Amino acid sequence: MQLTDEFIRNEGHRADCYRFLSACYSYSIQDLKDEGLKNLIASLQPVCGEAVSFARDMDEALASAEVLSLKVDHSALFIGPFKLISPPYGSAYLEEGRAVMGGTTVDAIKFYKSAGVEMDPQQKDIPDHIAVELE
Repeated sequence: MQLTDEFIRNEGHRADCYRFLSACYSYSIQDLKDEGLKNLIASLQPVCGEAVSFARDMDEALASAEVLSLKVDHSALFIGPFKLISPPYGSAYLEEGRAVMGGTTVDAIKFYKSAGVEMDPQQKDIPDHIAVELE
């Protein structure tokens, strides 16, 4: 196999890893429970073998967890209702006063456009949401 073929194959695995990691920040937990981490484990092996054991641990924990409990935890961390513990938006950490949809979000949009990346029109999260950026 040529070096170029190996590089292309590994970049495909790396892209899959980012896509599966993106799913970890999604509210759609059942999809992740059904297959996401198994696919992440397979994609991690060639590009970051040392991370495989951590992904396996996550997969085991996810298998025994209740979907409703995971959704409650996800909501508490990333959605609210009272205090947002861990905002999933880059702008919340980069903008003064933890403002969302500020200049850094606009910068992310410009960067996506300059790289030829288009947002999925059905995407409901703002462009600097960690799941969007990993995708």
